[in-house]
Amino acid sequence: MKKLKIFALAVILLITAAGVMCAIYIRDSFTEGGRTGLMAEISDAFEREYKLKPEDSTVEMFAAVLRVMAEITGGRLTAYEVVRSFITVYDTASGRNGEYNRLASTTFMMDKSAVRAAYSVIEDTKAVRGKLSDEEKLLYAYLAVYIMENGTDNLTAGTLKEAMRSERERSPEKFAFYDREKRLASVSADFAVTRENPVKAASIGHSYRYLERLRTPSGGRVSYKRNGSMEGADGGIIDSYTLTFAEASGDKRITIFIDPYCAENSHKAPAGLVYKD
Repeated sequence: MKKLKIFALAVILLITAAGVMCAIYIRDSFTEGGRTGLMAEISDAFEREYKLKPEDSTVEMFAAVLRVMAEITGGRLTAYEVVRSFITVYDTASGRNGEYNRLASTTFMMDKSAVRAAYSVIEDTKAVRGKLSDEEKLLYAYLAVYIMENGTDNLTAGTLKEAMRSERERSPEKFAFYDREKRLASVSADFAVTRENPVKAASIGHSYRYLERLRTPSGGRVSYKRNGSMEGADGGIIDSYTLTFAEASGDKRITIFIDPYCAENSHKAPAGLVYKD
């Protein structure tokens, strides 16, 4: 009889424990916002990258970003790519260091350099390198600033594009860097080979990174040698390099100029060469 009572007590304890575990599971499911589908993908991306569970507000913001970028790019970016890249873009635009928990719903005033700073880091972020057109990169950079000022309520690709169009008309100086880059890109013959239109680099290290990515059209390597520094057309300091590469007629040498003190980096090659992402 005593054994039967002990057995019954054990059964009751097991049932109680199972009930508690079930309650905890249900509670966690609700406190996690019932994350499924896109929300779950974003949560998984955060845990994969930062080993932390993001707050609901953070997941919701990234879901809005991912939906907008899916509209703009036709779904070329995954949840992980957006999580990894947008933190860098957002923090750069706001002048903050890369810590995801700083993505608070704080309002910032967009200054002249915010979009340019965000735009400059996008192509250097491995998660999205080579996956966005110039116009898509500009929208991505502006998206970070837009969210700082407006949040994500009613955010769509259409509202973002309209907001950027209005901002460009109202404050063209905030987008002058991009318009100038596009104008220079349309005159490719003198790019890099004249002091008036040098390669842009954010540092000496970025200069060498640029040089290492140059290839011939057939994929051949390009060797380089630094010649020294000199005054650029705008009065700043630029560096000169001699490039050597093979052509059908033999080795060819050209001299290019790099400005290593810019806020952005060039991602195009001098005429006759290819920039490899």
